[in-house]
Amino acid sequence: MKTEYKFIQFDRAQDKWVCRNRRSHGILGTVTMYWPWRKHVFTADGNHCIFSEDCLADIRHFMTELDKQQRPRKDARQGTLIPTTKNS
Repeated sequence: MKTEYKFIQFDRAQDKWVCRNRRSHGILGTVTMYWPWRKHVFTADGNHCIFSEDCLADIRHFMTELDKQQRPRKDARQGTLIPTTKNS
């Protein structure tokens, strides 16, 4: 899965992903799973983060890829739900 983009990168830290500026390595925010929505969400770090349209698109792309890995898919042979993994 892609974790490095033009201006930002994502680093795994326990149960979350830390979004950092690639130049300064400053923390911009975190991506975590929000279980009531069954989707990953981005939480900005502090009140002084400013994002361009490109950075927001990269954050959205990253969360969409995480959601695709998390979603169960239906096994057509047995009609049961199985978790999606990298190997499926």
